[in-house]
Amino acid sequence: MKKQAVYRPPYHIGRTTRLIIMFTLIGIFFVVSPALILYTAGYRYDFIQGRVLTTGVLSIDVEPQDARVFIDGISLEERMPIRRTNLAPNTSYLVRIEHEGLRPWEKELFVASNQTAYVRNITLLKKPAVTAHGFPPTYEPVTIDPTGAYAIVSSDDEVGTILSRYELETGQIDTLLRILPQEEYLYTWAPEQSHILFTISGVSQTEYTFFNLTDLAEQRTIILDTAEQVQIQWSQDNDALYVQRDDVIEQWSFDDRGRIGTTTSSVWYVDDNRTLWTGGHSLSRGLTPISDAPISDHILFAKNDLVILAREAHLHVGIRSGNTWSFESIAATSIARHPFSKGWLAWSPWEFWHIDEDGNIELFNRTGNAIQDIIVIDEHGLLLLVGTDTLETFDPSYFLTGTFLDNRLDIEDIHVDKKARKVRFLGFVDGDYGLWEVAY
Repeated sequence: MKKQAVYRPPYHIGRTTRLIIMFTLIGIFFVVSPALILYTAGYRYDFIQGRVLTTGVLSIDVEPQDARVFIDGISLEERMPIRRTNLAPNTSYLVRIEHEGLRPWEKELFVASNQTAYVRNITLLKKPAVTAHGFPPTYEPVTIDPTGAYAIVSSDDEVGTILSRYELETGQIDTLLRILPQEEYLYTWAPEQSHILFTISGVSQTEYTFFNLTDLAEQRTIILDTAEQVQIQWSQDNDALYVQRDDVIEQWSFDDRGRIGTTTSSVWYVDDNRTLWTGGHSLSRGLTPISDAPISDHILFAKNDLVILAREAHLHVGIRSGNTWSFESIAATSIARHPFSKGWLAWSPWEFWHIDEDGNIELFNRTGNAIQDIIVIDEHGLLLLVGTDTLETFDPSYFLTGTFLDNRLDIEDIHVDKKARKVRFLGFVDGDYGLWEVAY
């Protein structure tokens, strides 16, 4: 049987062309395959910079753990802790965290090549709600203690004015002392604890009575002649008073009274080693003069290697290296210890700084609202910026400022109870006067 020939149409691609196509495809394979492998491994080519970058990571872990997280407006299904990998490098992502009953947190975060950007150690504040703290009708608030747990209240009877401790969480009232009509009184709080000193001036004598409000068994009264002028400094641990009487510095505590040293200078400070520093036109630690120190009106803090001086709306921070002291100045008018960093917060009406325990100074921020006080309100370092008529928050870690209360305010005295997580203040809210509290 005769075989039928198979017709094959003419093939117009020559052998050379076919070889070119084959080697081209092989070349593409060897170029694209590594590119795909590198891409899946997290490498990206940046055409602007002309170099290969690696992807970044975004790590989110905050309380409460059931908060909802959004990245660039897209809700994530995961719950804390969240770790998003293979993110395009050198790109900003808008992170928003929400939870029912709490104020949302939002920040644009930059994710760098081969780096992890973190969202952690933040506070989701409760939605603002200011409430009046009711008092028994015969009592008036006088002041709030630095811990925000107690208030001093006053009431009048036929003999004079009674000053009492008022426990703000329980409402318990305990009488402290009585002020007669012919007497006048002043009070001074220890900077960081519920210790208070009352100075009661009479016709011929002055009583100095100090209390530990957390334990009223700890109290003491020392009586001096009214004509005698004294200067007072609370000790660094707030448990004792250092008092200058003429040229003698004494220590007064709840169970002791003793002599520290002598000085004729009105600018002095006793450190936690009971070493006497003196200032003014020259600064000395004990009997050792410190050269190149600026003139000071006050010594705000001193220890072996660090001193903070104040003069004419400036703070001068001195650091010792060997036998040499160097000083740096900032235009701050107020200072307070930071309860968690072991450093200080310093501020003027328009700027605020952090001074660490080694004396290093960092400008935190500038503000358009005049600052009267700054209070750390939680362990993450969230700050409450207090103005006469404004309350704002500032997070130094993420450089975020927010409104804490938008009511019409006129604040006289304010402190924070960190255990109860409540801000308490005396003043006016929307035209009404009282003692107010805001849970956060």
